[in-house]
Amino acid sequence: MEIDLIKQLYLLKWYEQEGIYELVKNQPINRTQNNDNDIIKNNDTIIDYAAKYNEKKINSNSNIEKLIANVANIEELESIIKDYDLCHLKAISNKTCFKEGNTSAKIILVSDYPKADDDLSGRIFSGLVSDLLVKMLISINLSINDVYMTNIIYWRTPGDRNPSDEEIILCKPFLERQIEILKPKIIITLGEIATNVLLNKNNTIMQSRGTWHSFNNRKIEYPVMPMLHPSYLLRQPAQKKLAWHDLLLIKDKIDELNL
Repeated sequence: MEIDLIKQLYLLKWYEQEGIYELVKNQPINRTQNNDNDIIKNNDTIIDYAAKYNEKKINSNSNIEKLIANVANIEELESIIKDYDLCHLKAISNKTCFKEGNTSAKIILVSDYPKADDDLSGRIFSGLVSDLLVKMLISINLSINDVYMTNIIYWRTPGDRNPSDEEIILCKPFLERQIEILKPKIIITLGEIATNVLLNKNNTIMQSRGTWHSFNNRKIEYPVMPMLHPSYLLRQPAQKKLAWHDLLLIKDKIDELNL
């Protein structure tokens, strides 16, 4: 297949951005046979997709907020995000992990982005991470039914890399609109990425956790408590003492607000 040099360079750049280092077919190749036609036939399709994505990206950022400005409920917002084809991550993910929990809850948990288990289940938290989160909530007399959960990014990233600034910019309006609709009394950010995106900061989670912050959205102030992500606590169980300290602060705030 002949591809001009510009398209080849564009394709390689797109592969690099997506973390793609090897191409494979859907079916195995019999290497004992003549493989004169052993070539991936869909390069034009990939190039066209990348080019179309770039065109949409240029025209879409200014329109996202207008698209969702009049959305009145979470279900409608979820419908839009599932039809939302402007973020390239959706094309390489299994599930959209947009929300979970009680849409009437006054406490919102904001995580970062789906990992492998979440991408398969479509849940915000899966497996051992979900189990630990449930125990953390129970420790302050809460259950999954008492909270609403969402992500900063709604699709798994290649190789579970951190999301790019571009991906965050595309998805952040949906997070802000969720907060506008739900009007929570408390927001809990889990992990460094979720905390920095919501609060527009560039701190480590250790710098941010352990104290209350404020998120201003349309002149409404929301109290925000950054916490260590449950997945981090599974890797570093000695840090659970810090999480317990933060949970107690949240419990005090719940009592203060009579939630």
